[in-house]
Amino acid sequence: TTAYELYRSDWSQTASLPTRTHARTHALFRLPTKFDRTTHCSQVFCHGLLTEFLSGMDGVEVIPHYLDIPTAFKATAGSGKPVIAVCAEYDALPGIGHACGHNLISETALAAFIGAKRALDAGAPGTVILFGTPAEEGGGGKLCMIDRGAFADVDMAMMAHPSPSDCLYPPFLCSTKVIVS
Repeated sequence: TTAYELYRSDWSQTASLPTRTHARTHALFRLPTKFDRTTHCSQVFCHGLLTEFLSGMDGVEVIPHYLDIPTAFKATAGSGKPVIAVCAEYDALPGIGHACGHNLISETALAAFIGAKRALDAGAPGTVILFGTPAEEGGGGKLCMIDRGAFADVDMAMMAHPSPSDCLYPPFLCSTKVIVS
C-alpha cells in the first residue's frame, strides 16, 4: 500500500481526527496546568487526559510517569524499524496559561500519532512513539528525558509548534535540516 492509497482509502476516518483531538485541546486550554517551581512537572491534568485517551486505543502500549518523571509518558504502536517519535508538550506558563500554544502542540502530536498508527495498521513497517514531554516552559522536560535515555533507540523525532505568522522558512533557534533518500 502506498502512502497515497492509504490517504485516499482512509480519508473518511482520518477526517474525523479533528473532532476526536479538538475536544482534548479545548480541555487543556480551559484548565491550564499548575506550575511547580520545584519539579517543573505539575501537568497532572494534561498527563491524565492524554494517557487515558491513548490507553483506550487498540494496539497502543502506554507507560504513564515514564522514566520516573511524574507527568511524562510514552505511548508506543507497531514494532521494528524505523522508530519515529512525536513529542507532545502540554505545560502552561504561571498566570498566563497556554500562551505558547502547548495545548495545540499536544493536539497536533496526538493527531500525528493516530495517523502514523493507522499507516502501521495498514501494513507500513516500523514503530511510532508519542512522548509526553512535560516542563518545557522553564524545566527542560525533553532534556531530562534525553538524559534518562528516552530517545536512545529513536531514529527520528519531531514536533510541531504554533507560530503567530505564516512563513516557509521560520527562523527557529533549534533545528536541523536533513535530506533523506
